[in-house]
Amino acid sequence: MLHSPETQIVRFFHFLDARRYEALLDLMTPDAYWLRQNQPHHGRAQALATLQSRHPGMRVRHAVSNVVRDEPDPVWRDHAQAMAPRSASAAAEDVFVSNYLTAYRFDDPGHQPPPWRVRGPHKFSVVHTRFVMQDGRWQIAAQLMLPEFVFEE
Repeated sequence: MLHSPETQIVRFFHFLDARRYEALLDLMTPDAYWLRQNQPHHGRAQALATLQSRHPGMRVRHAVSNVVRDEPDPVWRDHAQAMAPRSASAAAEDVFVSNYLTAYRFDDPGHQPPPWRVRGPHKFSVVHTRFVMQDGRWQIAAQLMLPEFVFEE
């Protein structure tokens, strides 16, 4: 089934929350650039290493909203490394999607079952994602997760 880039965004964060890292990485090109928590990750191996370092008791849920497909946002100019590699033929296949992302976090040392009590959101970010059509499906070539609000706990 061919999923749209907008659907791929929702799937990406669903897999992240469920710790389904192989499924998440399968949504990315092998050389994808991922800016997460102000740390750049190049390729699936770096992304997997950072994901596997997440504390097992940390529960995070991401609420994705305001998903729009648009021209490249000016923010991409500040992140040139996220645009490479980008050949002239591949550029015609690029699709840019932006969305809002609200994260909720619960640190669970005792592996409590849900529902978990939290004071409110943890962080609000704007996410910019560049997709390319590769192997007959939309894959993430680059993603910038840019926090705009960090809530007091």
